[in-house]
Amino acid sequence: MGILFGRDYREILDDFSLALQGIERFYEAFDMTDEEWSELGESEQKACVRTLADDLIYGLGTEPSLSVADSMVRHDAKRHLIRIDQGDAVTRIIHLM
Repeated sequence: MGILFGRDYREILDDFSLALQGIERFYEAFDMTDEEWSELGESEQKACVRTLADDLIYGLGTEPSLSVADSMVRHDAKRHLIRIDQGDAVTRIIHLM
């Protein structure tokens, strides 16, 4: 299936990476503890978050939603966006077009 996007992919990754950092304990997706995450340097953390964003975009091409910590990441193909939902609230939106 895949995800359609009209924006520069690097910009989408930048926005998505920033949004993912707003999820409390997002680094648990890497099976990392608070301590392990904080031991990484800034460039290593940035690379990890960017990799997570890229992996999630790839995963959302085949699955309509994926879990990250206590949040759900969803692809809305009709509106060409990715939503990050925490409970009943939409916390972030990443526009793909």
